[in-house]
Amino acid sequence: MSNSSNLNSVGKISKNFSTKQTTIRLESKMMERLTKLCAKEGLSREVLFEALFEHYLEDKEAWTAILEQAKQKAEFRQAIANHKRAKTMMEKFG
Repeated sequence: MSNSSNLNSVGKISKNFSTKQTTIRLESKMMERLTKLCAKEGLSREVLFEALFEHYLEDKEAWTAILEQAKQKAEFRQAIANHKRAKTMMEKFG
């Protein structure tokens, strides 16, 4: 495929393509591992997340396991947040 036809194809696709900037919070050690992997592979975190999401969404067994782990992580993070909030309230109001 020539460069000009390649550019035309990309131009057509880009008309229907958009992104939305977002900020996410990750566990510190997870972020370090993710950053190293992405640097090694020459990828951004965003495109890695998109590819993982699209791939595992099609694999029902893996998706179920991923959602279960995500729910456990969410409960853990909520418990930590609740503990910190209670500690702050106790310090503030005695």
